[in-house]
Amino acid sequence: MTASWSLSKRCWRRQAQKRQPGFLHVALDGFTRYQVLAGLALLHVGILLLFQWRVPDAYMDELFHERQTRAYCQGRFDVWDPKITTPPGLYLLGAALVRSIESVRRLIGVGGIPLCADDGPSLVPYLRPLSAAFNLGSFMLLQAIFYRVQQLSNGEALAQALNLSLYPVIFFFGFLDYTDAASLCAVLGMYYLARRQRHVQAAVVGGASLLLRQTNVIWVCFVLGTSIVEDLQTAFLKRDYYYPTTPLAGHSAKGQLSGTGSTGSGTGGLFFAAAGPKPNLPDPSEPLSFSLLLRFGVYLLRSLPSLLRRFWPYVLAILSFAGFLAWNGGRVVLGDAGHHVPTFHVAQFAYFLLLAACVHRPLFLVPGVWEPAEGDKCSAIEGFGRWLRSGAGTGGGLLPGMFILALAGLVLHRFTLSHPFLLADNRHYVFYLWRRVFQRYPFANLFLTPLYALAGWWLTTRVYQGSGASRRSSSLTVLVVGVAVALVLVPAHLLEPRYFTLPLVMTLLEAPPRSHTSLLLSTVLFVFIDALTVYVFLYRPFLWGDGSVARFMW
Repeated sequence: MTASWSLSKRCWRRQAQKRQPGFLHVALDGFTRYQVLAGLALLHVGILLLFQWRVPDAYMDELFHERQTRAYCQGRFDVWDPKITTPPGLYLLGAALVRSIESVRRLIGVGGIPLCADDGPSLVPYLRPLSAAFNLGSFMLLQAIFYRVQQLSNGEALAQALNLSLYPVIFFFGFLDYTDAASLCAVLGMYYLARRQRHVQAAVVGGASLLLRQTNVIWVCFVLGTSIVEDLQTAFLKRDYYYPTTPLAGHSAKGQLSGTGSTGSGTGGLFFAAAGPKPNLPDPSEPLSFSLLLRFGVYLLRSLPSLLRRFWPYVLAILSFAGFLAWNGGRVVLGDAGHHVPTFHVAQFAYFLLLAACVHRPLFLVPGVWEPAEGDKCSAIEGFGRWLRSGAGTGGGLLPGMFILALAGLVLHRFTLSHPFLLADNRHYVFYLWRRVFQRYPFANLFLTPLYALAGWWLTTRVYQGSGASRRSSSLTVLVVGVAVALVLVPAHLLEPRYFTLPLVMTLLEAPPRSHTSLLLSTVLFVFIDALTVYVFLYRPFLWGDGSVARFMW
């Protein structure tokens, strides 16, 4: 076990010991993850049967996905539906599954039209369970991350994993043939392997995730960036440092101290010096500043050979995506490129900040419910007001703070975009949110800017950079998280809840565990929304303009 992993494990164990068990943790502590998995699987099977009974045919994007899967099932790999924007990974998996089922049917003597035939039966009953299986796999990976990586107790790890598995968008698309469940499972697998220092396997899984969704390349970069920061943090805390090319004077090439025979400490083959003058190594726990970024950049340049030796598998995965871009004429999407042009949609990031704050702690605005940092007993609103009066961190007073907030509001208003699809399809909940709020009140985002800013301030100062036992993430980690989320969301023209899922999950995984109150409240809220959205989808259809049956969904 590497020094980085050992240090991370000790930090999480100390944090877990200071947390008292909550209601959900106590309720689940007597169960194993396989027992909870079995219960979750039964729930998925029951709802899948309802979906098959009430919606037996492909719905919405499932039409394209089923058609593409059938083509691959027939061996026609040169066929591509121009409406599909994502890579063929899901359809290859679906075709392999259907071919396997067809082989079993032949083996046991089941007749009828072959499943893969053009006039064959619908493939949806065979493809939807694949999404449910990936959702169950995501639950297992989440539990492993919370239990093995973050060193939480069994009950708390199960509670945290179950909560995220019930997040409404994740839960709902576990019953439809969409790419979301498979993409989430693959990225979580990469994240878990990376945190267990299995970087070759992590990069292989990350490369496979690129066959499911193009934006997963950002999460490959995210895992690479957080792994580098984690190694840097370990080196700084141990008062060691990387020596990327040649050993220190008095050290042999194998890291042994000359004349003593003692071995210097190391992580993953990178040299550390346990003695001697310490260079200007950046401290990841420092507040974010230009000086810190400059020193971090110098560190990356100096350590580049060693970092490449350690993290080369991720580089190969990223280069493979660059090759895809070159082959695809520089376009990210495969089909329907005219409706998926990258934009500068800053409002997406603002929406995400509010969503992440509410999911992490549903009552973060209510004084006395959230847990302030040690030594700072003010409410979130009071703390944000003090920050604003300090000039938004500049120390210039209230006037500069208000100016910065007003400038942010103007930028947000200018780059609040409406995709043509948004108001062209009333089968999505976002359609009604946009029409009744943002379209009716064009300056809504301008006036909501203080709320977005409050959510962002609370996340960075109270969640990620909280003091004492709650402190976990370095400022560099927060930067990597923020950049990754922005790269995923800001270029997206369409406001689509599914786009927020992976950014939200990865943000929560890099944050300290949520409080017991927040976990219980959000779980109850998620279950209510899950039941409501599934019921409305199955039992409250309506006629669309073309006479077809339409259903409400995310």
